[in-house]
Amino acid sequence: MDDIRSKIIPSTQVIYPKEIKKNLIITCCFTGIGTANNVKNLLLDSMPEEVDCDIQAFEIERLKDEEQTDIFNKLYNILAVVGTIDPGLPKAPYISLESVISGNEIDKFNDALQACMTDEQILSFNDQLIHNFSLERVINSITILDAHLVMDNIDRAIRSYSDLSEQIIGNVTRMSLYVHISCLIERLIRNEPITTYDLSMIDDTNAKQTFKWIKEAFSVIEKIYSVEIPESEYGYIFDIIRANA
Repeated sequence: MDDIRSKIIPSTQVIYPKEIKKNLIITCCFTGIGTANNVKNLLLDSMPEEVDCDIQAFEIERLKDEEQTDIFNKLYNILAVVGTIDPGLPKAPYISLESVISGNEIDKFNDALQACMTDEQILSFNDQLIHNFSLERVINSITILDAHLVMDNIDRAIRSYSDLSEQIIGNVTRMSLYVHISCLIERLIRNEPITTYDLSMIDDTNAKQTFKWIKEAFSVIEKIYSVEIPESEYGYIFDIIRANA
């Protein structure tokens, strides 16, 4: 009997309480953490007070680090990423800043927010977005330059491109160009251009002609701000304009 008792090992199982992850919206920007913080503050100003959701700004390098993103996913339920560059986080929808301004992807944003907001809170959030994310206010938040003057100069470049290409630039594409080129100017003034772009994708005759027109039209930005736009940066302008076609 004692032998039997000695062979019986009590079975124990430790049950840990299920961890509840906090909801999180991430903001990020090409131009760095300062701009991402400004976007974060605009979102915070738009969010109803009683909503249980964090909004945090991160540098793009951290979001592209797999170890860092693993930590984020363990700690947070990442609802969306809002900014001027897509870090490619799995399962987290990317909402571009220009689409927030234009309302072009508001349904995608609303779907993400259902995890932490009621329908009534989402409607309130949308109303505040319209107020807080006016184009001029956003441009002011992402550049140290005068937003009105920057937009006028970008308009000059867009008109020049339209004249050369005989192509009308739609409102959503125009919004994208306002935001992207405002960030571009800021990057070049800080001497922090984007240097990676696969120019081999611009390989057919039509694409090469479009690229040539873009360089000619947007060279006005180089003259006004005494900067040189590298071909890699022109590549991203090409992507935005080509998507308009």
